[in-house]
Amino acid sequence: MPASKPLKKTRPPDPSVAQHFVPAKKQAEASQDGGHGETLYPEDELPTSADLAVPASRGDVERLFTKMSQMQTFLAGEVAKLGTELRGEIDSLGARTAELEDQAAEITQAHNDLAEGTGDLAKRVSFLESKMEDLSNRSRRNNIRLRGLPETVSPKDLNGTVQGILRRLAPDIPEAHLLMDRIHRAQRPPNLSSLIPRDVIFRMHYFTAKHQILQAARTFQLDFEDKPLQLFQDLDPATLRRRRAWRPITEHLSAHDIPYTWGFPFRLQVSAAGRQVALTPSSDLAAFWAAVKCPPLEDFVAPVLPPSSFPRLQQRWTRVGITSGDG
Repeated sequence: MPASKPLKKTRPPDPSVAQHFVPAKKQAEASQDGGHGETLYPEDELPTSADLAVPASRGDVERLFTKMSQMQTFLAGEVAKLGTELRGEIDSLGARTAELEDQAAEITQAHNDLAEGTGDLAKRVSFLESKMEDLSNRSRRNNIRLRGLPETVSPKDLNGTVQGILRRLAPDIPEAHLLMDRIHRAQRPPNLSSLIPRDVIFRMHYFTAKHQILQAARTFQLDFEDKPLQLFQDLDPATLRRRRAWRPITEHLSAHDIPYTWGFPFRLQVSAAGRQVALTPSSDLAAFWAAVKCPPLEDFVAPVLPPSSFPRLQQRWTRVGITSGDG
């Protein structure tokens, strides 16, 4: 008796795969929604085990590929639509970015023009201030400031009182050369105590007489009613502020027995090795100490000059063009 062939074991159908390959009858009866539904069958017409056991036909496969083609067409349309919308957004952002870049370039140029104009104005203002200070000092060239005269001396007695003080100070000056054009008391500074008498300012008619009086005041101690008196050259307040700021320099020069004089426009003059060395607000302080052969002054901070130039802005971007195209 011939040996019987072993029976082939049938593999149970896989519902997850077989549901796509169903008879045409069931396929035709299934609800169609263009590939957008969650299943090919209504809930009450799910494929049975008998349907799942039927192998897929050629028509079933063609219908499956048709649905896949429809889905591909649908997805391609959606992608193209999204691409068109996205390109429109990019073009809009590109146009807005270009507009912002143009505005930033205009603002940068306007700032640079303003900085250049402000720098020129700062230089002109500094020059005019220097000229005004120089003119003010020249107009005070014949003025002398007397400090310490008591307030008990009335304004009408100022002329005679000061004339008597000057005769004691410089008896060699002829009486006619002690002529004064005007005399008055200075305004009281806000921080000056009321117990301290105000300065007396008088203008000598002859410059030579003024110069002789100031020279004599350096070696002669004046007093009035046992009150010490001091005589100074009358100067513009701006010049006095600058001299006070440079007081450490003058004290340092005096400590090293280096004579100096003040010049106009504002500068400090020192005679070194037979030549004049001038220190101005814009001079190099280290070069000045080297020229006068004096040890440098430590920890001295020179007054800060007003800026004559202002920073410019630079464009930190490059224009990038966005070209729209098809596809």
